[in-house]
Amino acid sequence: MIDTAKYTAHQNPGKFEGETSAAEYFWELVMGGDGEAWSPDTDENGEGTWFDVFTVDADEAEAWPEEFKIGDTVIIWECSQGFVTLCAYGTREAAEWHVKSWLGTAPGLAPARQAGPCPWPAHRRHHARLLAAPLKVSQKD
Repeated sequence: MIDTAKYTAHQNPGKFEGETSAAEYFWELVMGGDGEAWSPDTDENGEGTWFDVFTVDADEAEAWPEEFKIGDTVIIWECSQGFVTLCAYGTREAAEWHVKSWLGTAPGLAPARQAGPCPWPAHRRHHARLLAAPLKVSQKD
């Protein structure tokens, strides 16, 4: 059983802002070396946009019943600004198509890459809020 109460960083500004505890859980798995590293646009030098892919199991679906069903595909990544984003899809094919459409590599699509470091609207709004907010520096350790 997954203890979702231990994942609280998403409740504060920072790396998981705008996400749920599920993003923290899956990111912890990524940091532990789990998940399948996947890049639909890797070049011959190994450069590309990298994502980690998971298939939701019974424990994960039980922990987050409003977010996942058993067998859903989760894609999670960290943008160049350090923010983590998680998206879930009913099938692996749907997940790959969505990512490829953003990257402009899905067959029949014109490049859809958005300006700015993050492709997803929630993170573009997040970056805009950060840029508009005054910088606060804390001397606390």
